[in-house]
Amino acid sequence: MNKSKVYKPSFFYTLSFIEGASVMATELIGAKFLAPYFGSSLYVWSSVMAITLGALALGYFYGGRLSAKTNTTYCLMLVLIAAALFMMLMPFLVGSLFVFAKLFSLIPALVISGTLLLLPPVFLMGMVSPLIIKNLTTKAEDSGKRAGEVYAVSTLGGIITTFLTGFYLIPAFGLKIPLLIFAGVQLILPVYFLVQHKKNTSALLVLIFTSLFSYKTWATKNTDTDVLYSQDGLLGKVEVLNYIKRVDSSSEVLQTRMLLMNNIIQTWTGPDGQNPQLEYARQIEDNVSEGKNKKALLLGLGGGTVATILNKKGYKVTAVELDERMVEVARSYFSLNKNVKVIVDDARHGIQNLHEKYGVVMVDLFSAEVSPSHVLSKESLEQLSLLMNKQGLLIINTYGYLQKPAGKGNLALIRTLKECGFRVSVCATDTEEKEDYRNIVIYASQQVLPALNQQIHEALDLSDAAVITDDFPALEYLNAEAAQRWRFAYLRNFILVRP
Repeated sequence: MNKSKVYKPSFFYTLSFIEGASVMATELIGAKFLAPYFGSSLYVWSSVMAITLGALALGYFYGGRLSAKTNTTYCLMLVLIAAALFMMLMPFLVGSLFVFAKLFSLIPALVISGTLLLLPPVFLMGMVSPLIIKNLTTKAEDSGKRAGEVYAVSTLGGIITTFLTGFYLIPAFGLKIPLLIFAGVQLILPVYFLVQHKKNTSALLVLIFTSLFSYKTWATKNTDTDVLYSQDGLLGKVEVLNYIKRVDSSSEVLQTRMLLMNNIIQTWTGPDGQNPQLEYARQIEDNVSEGKNKKALLLGLGGGTVATILNKKGYKVTAVELDERMVEVARSYFSLNKNVKVIVDDARHGIQNLHEKYGVVMVDLFSAEVSPSHVLSKESLEQLSLLMNKQGLLIINTYGYLQKPAGKGNLALIRTLKECGFRVSVCATDTEEKEDYRNIVIYASQQVLPALNQQIHEALDLSDAAVITDDFPALEYLNAEAAQRWRFAYLRNFILVRP
């Protein structure tokens, strides 16, 4: 006899809600676990979504097969327990993912790592809904109604968790603790079931494993004394570390400080937050004139290096930065001047409320390797032009690619600037032959631009370049090849050799 009949429907609907919540928490947190190795580009999110959907599909299929067995309530509890334990294993699996990064190129390494991380727990959670539907269905004619209710409740759990995890849990507690919370909540009712049915040995084993995983996660602390700050968030993992830089091939070394977002350098300075080490910042320092009594607008603060440079040149600086952690980091670790005004907001939204005129507008919005289309669309750039003085200078930091196919995004950006009436000059931070290892800085103005340091003089083929608009926000798609090449070079040359 199936013992599920002694349980009220609310018992199973509660399980369904928890399962839906756990699926979304696992997907979101899993993507963030992968980000320090593989970034947060279109490739990463596409892979995570495909793996999640594939795992759910397999789970639905095998859960449906399992629902034809007897004693499905006991099977359901075992599946939920196994899924929770695999969720708890995820933080320990992440540390070994770099092995695949060494063995394979970027996309295969990403797919293999994502599959190993996400497939087991999500597959098991996919089995839950068919088993719950079987336990709730007493008459064949009720099966459709029960299925609809179960999937609706599960989806509701996912929706609530997406908001809760993204807006509160990850920013407040990082990645590991929310994962433990959802896994622990998922274990409560199954352990209660085991105890109620005198499966005390099984319940004890579950509690032992849960306690062990929880202790290991809570007790694991960053023992690297060179890491001054580390916090996970929905926008990525932010770190500040002291870093020893070797000078060319000599034995001389420099003490430096880095700000990283998902293992990608956002700011690199001397240990006191001064003396920028990134070439694009030095180039801007050379190419921007003195700005006494002028104003500058920065879209993207990072560690505040460019803000500091412009502040020293006499500009009154306003920065718009979406990630509140960056403001804290810039002031605490990179000596950002307190006179720099920072608005915590999305760049496109933030400029809606600005009415001053700026002599310099800097767009530096790489989130790891992703640039947001909505800030670099024709409509957004036209709006920025209205905030600039007649002699105002617009500066955009971007990938080092100008040759197709990796250069499609930059060529589209340059054409879009020209469509907005800007005159454009392009400067590289290294030689043309090293596109994978350089940035380019685009300078644009409504007036004729002077000769600039490290300017590229070759003609650019814009004949088939796209124009980025709000209706055609294709920059990330056009930059997909660039993101893949750039991340792979970065993975091999910095992330995997990082001390």
